[in-house]
Amino acid sequence: MLSMITVTKSVKLLGASIMKASPSILSGVAIGGVVATAVAVYRGKTRADEILREAHVDEPYYDHTEDEWVEPEPLSNREKFEMVWQCYIPAVLSLTTTIVCIVGANTIHLRRQAALASLCAMSEAALKDYKDKVGELFGPGKAQKTKDALTQDRVKALGVIDDRNIIYTTGGDQLCMDAISGRLFKSSIEAIRRAENELNLQFMSEMFISLDEYYDKLGLKPTKLGDLLGWNMHDIGDMIHFDISYGSTVDERPCMVIDASSRLKMRHMYGVA
Repeated sequence: MLSMITVTKSVKLLGASIMKASPSILSGVAIGGVVATAVAVYRGKTRADEILREAHVDEPYYDHTEDEWVEPEPLSNREKFEMVWQCYIPAVLSLTTTIVCIVGANTIHLRRQAALASLCAMSEAALKDYKDKVGELFGPGKAQKTKDALTQDRVKALGVIDDRNIIYTTGGDQLCMDAISGRLFKSSIEAIRRAENELNLQFMSEMFISLDEYYDKLGLKPTKLGDLLGWNMHDIGDMIHFDISYGSTVDERPCMVIDASSRLKMRHMYGVA
């Protein structure tokens, strides 16, 4: 026999699973609700037509008092509605449920995105505080050495580089790595700084730059999330900065790492279409 503790844990796990999948569940119910509403409207219309036919509201009738056939006056829309409105109750209920599910799923998505944005902002603030404190305690030289050591570990983790995985651009022959996507490509410090200047020039006039536009300046192809992420002038209040550091691969090939991820946010957070 199951103990109460086991049952309670199972109920909590089930509840957590339902909450996690609630947007998908609500979306599925909404899709089913659209179909159910269409069916309910069809059935309601069919039943309403039957009621009006059975009531003979549009057919002439024989008036025994006057001893003649009388053509009835057409019913008003209000009178017809009062006769058949109950036929459409299932359709209204189905439509209401569908709307509630759509609104509910959208609300949950917005809340989760807002929570994710808050977590990202807190993580970014904590990282900035950490970098500032390292520079304060150990000086700029030690801070740069720490950053270079982290870069070295990241580049070493790539293992032996297969040239077939390197993207060749017209920027130069220096091995580079984009810190955001992890892609390897060939360029040069001059080309990188030129791309930074061009991007910031565009940034000053357009006020928003997507991640894909950044990749275009580097000579790289867009990514799946590239159009959803970007930088906003209102949030940054300054230019986009390319943080450049250096490391060596396992086979002792110099590698330049370009990191522009600072204050990178989702496009919808800025109200940009």
